[in-house]
Amino acid sequence: MLYSLTHGTVMCHRSFMGVVRCTSHITPPHTDIRRHAMRVMIKFRFPVEAGNSAIRSGKVEQVIQQIMEDLKPEAAYFFPEGGERAGLFVVEMQDSSQVADIAERFFFGLNATIEMVPVMAAADLQKGLSGIQGIIARYGSV
Repeated sequence: MLYSLTHGTVMCHRSFMGVVRCTSHITPPHTDIRRHAMRVMIKFRFPVEAGNSAIRSGKVEQVIQQIMEDLKPEAAYFFPEGGERAGLFVVEMQDSSQVADIAERFFFGLNATIEMVPVMAAADLQKGLSGIQGIIARYGSV
């Protein structure tokens, strides 16, 4: 798993024994950075056998409900992917320190693998592209 942070990246993976190992590359923050919420898509998958047991016991329903109450996603979708149960949530992340807090809910609750990706709504994209002419002028056309 690769987590992109405000000031670097963190790569994490969970071994078959359930141990999570992370390595990081952190860039020191600038003193004048203003923090803003960032919309993040959390994509998760969990194994069939573990999922079958968790569904029979009611754990999957409880965990998903708790995660939704805690994270208050603006969107939540569930689907099969690669022969496993999967889903995605779109949430607002206030601080990069929330990466661990959010990820552990899925690791412990569902034995899931996750990916976190910054995403934009249409209005965010429009705002981001508003200065594109200046970038083209400085860096050339594609």
